[in-house]
Amino acid sequence: MQKDKRRGSKDAQEKVRLLVVDFLKKKKGSQQECSLLYGLTLNGVQKIWYRYRQKGSRGLASKKRGVQGGKK
Repeated sequence: MQKDKRRGSKDAQEKVRLLVVDFLKKKKGSQQECSLLYGLTLNGVQKIWYRYRQKGSRGLASKKRGVQGGKK
């Protein structure tokens, strides 16, 4: 059974995002094929691709989570 991609470290998740973008940019296959290849859902691949098109590689970086200081 394949390990869930959400459980990986932030670095591992970023690497998967970069692999997804590289796969789709080079037109190696469809989003559906990409989702099967990297063990993601189709919706997850679509979100990664949309974020990349909107914000470039900066949109793929992991972000801090939770309440930010001073904004309680």
